[in-house]
Amino acid sequence: MEVVRTHDSLDSAELHVLSDSIAYREMAAFAQFGSDLDATTQRLLNRSARLTELLKQPQFQPRKVEEQVVVIYAGVNGYVDPIPVKDVQRFESELLRFMRAEYQDVLDDIRDKKGNL
Repeated sequence: MEVVRTHDSLDSAELHVLSDSIAYREMAAFAQFGSDLDATTQRLLNRSARLTELLKQPQFQPRKVEEQVVVIYAGVNGYVDPIPVKDVQRFESELLRFMRAEYQDVLDDIRDKKGNL
């Protein structure tokens, strides 16, 4: 997976997502050797798989910060949990299309306040 940076520094939310991503990879590697996972671990693995999909961006086409905020918010708050992993990127595209059409003012607020969130 390639991570494209749009800024020089990582903010606390990005560090949290990065930390969760690393934990997910470690847990996924461990899970390959064990068949019985408790429900909490399985939920964490399932959510992390979806977050990994949400973090993918087309090469040389980084998402705007405000769009990244919306997508990550949806992921970490469980809105993507019921969606099959193979459909997460389609969900992301449709969510952003909806936000641009119906809630551009919210995106603008996030953009304008990005340093003060």
